[in-house]
Amino acid sequence: MKRVLEFKVHKENNWYIATNPETGVASQGKTKKTAIKNLYEAVAMFRGVSPDLYVQLKKILDRYDGALRALADR
Repeated sequence: MKRVLEFKVHKENNWYIATNPETGVASQGKTKKTAIKNLYEAVAMFRGVSPDLYVQLKKILDRYDGALRALADR
């Protein structure tokens, strides 16, 4: 069963903060993409997920980034 990772992102000073309401895990990055990527990794470690699953999650994030770029180009 695949699980969807819900997250919220906000900016504090020069950092983007990504949080997962379900687990309470948070991470940060200089860009939204980096903050979300770091959150996926942190939640995976929190849940004890294998590195292989993390790679799958990263692929999802890369697709999300592509969709954001497509919207920005409109």
